[in-house]
Amino acid sequence: MREALALEARRDLYQHLLRHPGQYLRELQRVFGSMGTLEYHLEQLVAANLVTVVQDGNKRFFPARMDAEDKRRVAFLRQTIPRRILAWLIEHGQQSKAAILAGLDLASSTANYHLQHLVEAGLIEASREGREAVYRVIDGDAVMRLAITYQSSIMDRMIDRLVEGADGMRGP
Repeated sequence: MREALALEARRDLYQHLLRHPGQYLRELQRVFGSMGTLEYHLEQLVAANLVTVVQDGNKRFFPARMDAEDKRRVAFLRQTIPRRILAWLIEHGQQSKAAILAGLDLASSTANYHLQHLVEAGLIEASREGREAVYRVIDGDAVMRLAITYQSSIMDRMIDRLVEGADGMRGP
């Protein structure tokens, strides 16, 4: 492990991933420059079991020590529409699909796609109330913890509003 972190550039990359887990290769390239050098350092960190790669259409890079459930949650928090759905459901509680569509101004097909993926990933749960599907976040506390922890890395007004609300509930 020490050898893997012997180079300053690799240490910087590892420290960045600790603060900003779940970034794509292109996002990392914007920060660190040369794709070839970046890929080499990432390979070294993966080989040293310091970093893991999660595929979700593209490669996302995480510190290996991060919990698998948290990796899944952060991967969705890094995506705009799933992040908005999660934040909205945490703020408003269990909601129907119609309420989600109206509240977030989403097309039905877009909402269906993301709601299905969030259900499959185990982040939200769908149930029926009469003829209507309703959704709720399974572990809103864990999602909030990650939103708060990585707020500066995620950068979203909905997350900012949720975090401010959570801070207000804690008191001075």
